[in-house]
Amino acid sequence: MPDIFISYKTEERPFAERLAARLTEAGYDVWWDAALLAGQRFEDEIGRALNASRAVIILWSRMAVASAWVKDEAAAALDQGKAIPVIIDDLPHAELLLRFRQIQCPRLAGWDGDVDYPAYRDLLESVTRLAGAATGPRLSPPQAVARLERRADDAQLWAAVSQSPMQSADEYRTYLLRFGEDSLFSELAHIRIAALQQQGGAPADPKPRPKFDWRPAILLPLLAVLIIAVIGTAWYVLKYRDFFVSQAARDAATRCATWSSGSHLDWQTAVPKLTDTAAADCQLAADSFQQTGDYKAMLAMVRLLQRHFDLADTLSAEAIARNSGLGSYVRGLMFELGMSFNPDFDRAFAFYRTALQAGVSRAGGRACMLGIQTQRINNPADNLFPLCQASAEAGDSLGELAMGYIAEYGDAGQHIDDTIAADDYRASAKQGDYTAMTLLGALELRSLSVPHDPADAYGWFKIAADAGYPWAIRWKAIANEIGYGTPVNIPEAGRLYDQAATMGDLISAFLLDFAAPDFSINSMSIFDRREFDRLRAMATPVGQRMIGQGYRRGLAAPPTPDISLKAFLKCADTNALCQLAAGHFYQFGPDGYRSVPNMVDMFTRGAAAGEMHAQFELGLLFLNGQGVGKDLDQAMSLFQLSASQGNVDASEQIKAITNGAPQNP
Repeated sequence: MPDIFISYKTEERPFAERLAARLTEAGYDVWWDAALLAGQRFEDEIGRALNASRAVIILWSRMAVASAWVKDEAAAALDQGKAIPVIIDDLPHAELLLRFRQIQCPRLAGWDGDVDYPAYRDLLESVTRLAGAATGPRLSPPQAVARLERRADDAQLWAAVSQSPMQSADEYRTYLLRFGEDSLFSELAHIRIAALQQQGGAPADPKPRPKFDWRPAILLPLLAVLIIAVIGTAWYVLKYRDFFVSQAARDAATRCATWSSGSHLDWQTAVPKLTDTAAADCQLAADSFQQTGDYKAMLAMVRLLQRHFDLADTLSAEAIARNSGLGSYVRGLMFELGMSFNPDFDRAFAFYRTALQAGVSRAGGRACMLGIQTQRINNPADNLFPLCQASAEAGDSLGELAMGYIAEYGDAGQHIDDTIAADDYRASAKQGDYTAMTLLGALELRSLSVPHDPADAYGWFKIAADAGYPWAIRWKAIANEIGYGTPVNIPEAGRLYDQAATMGDLISAFLLDFAAPDFSINSMSIFDRREFDRLRAMATPVGQRMIGQGYRRGLAAPPTPDISLKAFLKCADTNALCQLAAGHFYQFGPDGYRSVPNMVDMFTRGAAAGEMHAQFELGLLFLNGQGVGKDLDQAMSLFQLSASQGNVDASEQIKAITNGAPQNP
């Protein structure tokens, strides 16, 4: 029987599940399945679980205080001296049941599962005081999920057996056979078996033997052999039913597995991009190979790409319950990237480690990259570097990418070595990893120890950019701006920066001066911070703009307007994007630096060079009569030029002007 009983309103099952998972991970045996046994007919089962538990957690909420079931369970727990009330929404303490108003209640409203949350720590202390220290082993998140899934299966089978219109002792024996004597209702099952046998009475007297007794002597053994054969065949088919699927399903499963291990990753979900048949293939594979959790995990990856995060959550849990390492990997991605859950790097690490132990080499590379992002890679206690090595040695593209990044920046106590980094990036890029393609191309442009090869670099940028990868789009823009491996084309560079910035690339936003004015370097990821530093060191207009942004925003040193403006002006003679940055500085800079004539001059020069953002800014000046005569026709002409290059803001202005309501940003 359980250590802890959780009482809650059925509609708040997700919160109860989150709490049950944390307590299970801590080593407690938790009963929280009353929602699966709702109704008067299961009062005996719920009462037994509550009475046998050592602590009862009541999840009070506005809905719970109106629930007769929750109030009855709370009263019983209070009578037995083991009630632990908790408030999980904005319910005022004064609206609790009268007997609970004198008891201090931790408030867990908004709790997302963080084990260090103060109110949760208070709750855990109360549990320890009433139920004692946990006697079970501490579990990883996947192990806890699997245990709770088994508990839910236990309750669901019991509900099905108990509600059967033709109950029999054999049904309860089946329940015991599946879940054993430590099941939730083993004692009750034995009681009902005995009652059903007693109701059946003594077996009737056997019929007299037929006159010719040779028939049963022959037929009965034959019948026994036939029954054994049927049972054996049924068992074999059930156990090995995966071998009895169609060839079409097998082919679909092969294609699904090939797709799921691909290196062409979607930049938002970190799973392979969908092919034309992946969704249908993985659905057929998951339906056909029910015993194999991996295909459910692959289908969960499809659902992530389709943004059906709830379905992905369910499928990954089912995969983990079938001991699928790939299911743990998918769950790790969901916790890392905040898909269906709040981002939780600790739980992501735990799932990745579990997946790696199950043979999913990609999990090592993913954990390694997350370790770099959080800088846990440099904490010897986390021991992450071996994960990177193991994944790379297994030939996984993510592991090779991680080892390359470690070599380039000297993480995990390793020496900086661009040559090794380029080799690792190239190995990953050849498998199709877009990040590796981008980082390899960048090394070929800026490293002193790697052969300078602008044409090869631009080729890598183009492949990854054409696939929609933001970092690569930004580097393709840099190449167009500077003339690396392709002729200088600043209007095209501006268009590409805009595309990458729209997709969330912070460095591109800096290069266009689009980042929020109050943006802090502490808000930057380690990847963006290092890229910012590398680009500042480039003796190019790109480097000048990054220097200007750094001193303007105080990203690398205290804000210094003089140095910032000088950096922008240093490249403004020949570069339209530098003219755009200088124009913004004259428009929005500190007092004493703003200059309408200089602003107009910079935007005019940038617009004349064909840069779409400068065209848009100059159009706004004509629209509002700021520094120039108000001229709607001239504004419209500039907006049309900008919109023809893909500027969405310009398109919106054209639409507004056409409708007679021009916008004034």
